[in-house]
Amino acid sequence: MIWSWPGQLPAGKQTDTVISSLDVLPTFMAAAGADLLPLKPAPSHEDKRNRRRAEAKYGAYDGINLLPHLRGESDAAARTLFWRLQGQTAVRDGEDKLITLSHRPAQLFQVDSDLAEADDRSRAERSRAEQLYQILGEWEASLATVPLWGSSPTWNAESAKHYDQWGVRTEPR
Repeated sequence: MIWSWPGQLPAGKQTDTVISSLDVLPTFMAAAGADLLPLKPAPSHEDKRNRRRAEAKYGAYDGINLLPHLRGESDAAARTLFWRLQGQTAVRDGEDKLITLSHRPAQLFQVDSDLAEADDRSRAERSRAEQLYQILGEWEASLATVPLWGSSPTWNAESAKHYDQWGVRTEPR
């Protein structure tokens, strides 16, 4: 990412901090001097305990305010990032990233030194893979029953159509 805010952020500063696009909203809201909006109430069919557990452990929003770090007022906090999309999940903790796909065993990569994620370390570092798998499972168990943004049948159909257009590909070795 490139951040520019003359008079507010130092020019020419570089960082190798892990930043997520989810950090944009909390950072921009802080820059505007506004509070984040509260989340809508949980729907009646959702287990409300999940939302309370998730907010207590991870916060109401997935992103964080980066302004203190970008201004040089504090070091970047160590953080664990999670992803989930259509049966695929991933967790990044430090330089390790565990990916689970619906059609193959979990894979472990060291993304700082393996940018292409070509060297699966899951067998060589089995205990680390298992640790990340546990962290990922705890995160998934804490999620709301339904995503907060909803999941419309139209979106699912449109998304699936794109996947259906891909031909069969040979799996990398």
